Amino acid sequence: MKKFTILFCILVFLYFHTSAQGFKIDLMGEKQAAMGHTGSGYVFDASTIYFNPGGLSFLKSSNVTAGASVLIPSTEFVENGTNTAYYTQPQIFTPFSVYANFRINSRFAAGIGTYTPYGSGLTWPDNWSGRFILHKIQLQTFYIQPTISYKITDHIGIGIGAIYALGNVQLSKDIPVRNQQSNYPRGTLTGSGIGFGYSAGLFVKPNRSFSFGLAYHSSIKLQVNNGNANFTGVPLSLQTEIQNTTFNTSIPLPGDLSLGVGFKINPRWLVTIDADEVFWQVYDTLAFEYKNQTTLLQNTRTPKNYMNSPGFRAGLQFSPDSIIDIRAGAFFENTPVQKGYLAPDFPDNNRFGLTAGIGIHATRKLDIDISFLFLDVLNRKDSDNADNFSGTYKSLIFAPGAGISYSF
Repeated sequence: MKKFTILFCILVFLYFHTSAQGFKIDLMGEKQAAMGHTGSGYVFDASTIYFNPGGLSFLKSSNVTAGASVLIPSTEFVENGTNTAYYTQPQIFTPFSVYANFRINSRFAAGIGTYTPYGSGLTWPDNWSGRFILHKIQLQTFYIQPTISYKITDHIGIGIGAIYALGNVQLSKDIPVRNQQSNYPRGTLTGSGIGFGYSAGLFVKPNRSFSFGLAYHSSIKLQVNNGNANFTGVPLSLQTEIQNTTFNTSIPLPGDLSLGVGFKINPRWLVTIDADEVFWQVYDTLAFEYKNQTTLLQNTRTPKNYMNSPGFRAGLQFSPDSIIDIRAGAFFENTPVQKGYLAPDFPDNNRFGLTAGIGIHATRKLDIDISFLFLDVLNRKDSDNADNFSGTYKSLIFAPGAGISYSF
């Protein structure tokens, strides 16, 4: 019973851990995705609503931009002391973004965007060695951001946006108690929440060739009420203790600060560079409460002690003519997960990514953009001290994407 209590608490912990953490998806604009996800120091289109609200007033016309990617993650795990490798089942996720900006006058611009900054999923095989910690997880978040921007002078713009966040998640694991059919029961947690935050930016363009910007997204707490904990296949002898119930919690999603520059070497060559910091440190403790508690299920507070995570990005665009833009980029990100906290729901490590893409100016008003991202999460041998589960993880992510941008 004590082992079940611990494992169930870990299950609920992992549910909220992934809601708060998950993968930070750097796919909020197709042009920027192809250039190492740079963009806080250069204005491309209406996606600057996300990348730097201060640059919105520098767009010369109203614009609608939309894009989507096909995110394909894969993870391998080898438990310490064994040679058996387990692989996550193939899954596909589709992060997307839609933005629209409108020029009010020569100084003011306004817009609205929706994008998916956090989310991914893992499904481990039924017979893998961590089945009592995690079987499956899926996470989705949606941010909706109305934004306004004001050009203080011909060279300086500021902007601010309100963020309404929605999130939902599903997680399941097996319970280490055999039922009458000699099968393991399974617990599944589902929940959704909302939260509020803001984004702000400063954009400076001293001349036609050079620009730089500073952009900030606040942290957001998703308030989850009446999440569902459901159990199937529970033995008759445990059904009074392992019962379906609901729970409440508050989940912190980290904010970030980005400093970027854009430099047009000449009409054909553009260089962009960004440095950012993601404030994962807000995720230090996880607390949740249950509506119906039993001797096996009590309210819990769990320390996580994540650390802030810096990242460095660079992008390059070559325009051989007035129709084609060829793009490439690279980036490096530090993991926020400290030693002793590596769990199978988010087997993270320092990351290195390469990007590429092409833009086509189909007409004077219509752009078509294609991007591709490859992300290598470096090998990591570590453990999760909460359940004494350790091994070596290796993850790869591929993400082709496409989008359109229309000016009017």
